[in-house]
Amino acid sequence: MPFGLCNSPAIFEQLMEKIPQPVPASTCVVYLDDILVHAVTYSTAFNNLRLVFQQIAKANLCLNLAKCNLFSEVFSFLGLVSYYKQFIAGFADIARPLHQLTEKAQQFQWSPSSQDAFNWLHKTLIMAILLAIPDPSKPFILDTDASNDGVGVVLSQMGELGERAMA
Repeated sequence: MPFGLCNSPAIFEQLMEKIPQPVPASTCVVYLDDILVHAVTYSTAFNNLRLVFQQIAKANLCLNLAKCNLFSEVFSFLGLVSYYKQFIAGFADIARPLHQLTEKAQQFQWSPSSQDAFNWLHKTLIMAILLAIPDPSKPFILDTDASNDGVGVVLSQMGELGERAMA
């Protein structure tokens, strides 16, 4: 479909709305050329994705894999726990199965070792970053981060064990 025509987006969206028909509307959302497939469990998500991919193939359409952000939660989680890696002994070894999932040449395969690494890091992170009580006599450290998608802030202070988060 030619770009630049005033009706192109509407016509294309109508086509895209018809493609994922076998997938329930509650688990597949289409907006222009974006398709969001979601589910409560990985197995249901994979089944829904398989159905959508089959329908796209039947319609002889191509997907732009570079635009796909499948399993972007892994990147977000690794970003969070990497910030606190100083509090997690053996972080690199423990997080290795999750880091391997983010490699471009690697096929995404959520394995038992991936699940174990996620569970262990999640539990350890919760235990490691229990908020410290602020000491008004010491200087505060404010770490900020922002992107087009969100904002993050950590208020901390240096203590006997190094930098500790307050909020």
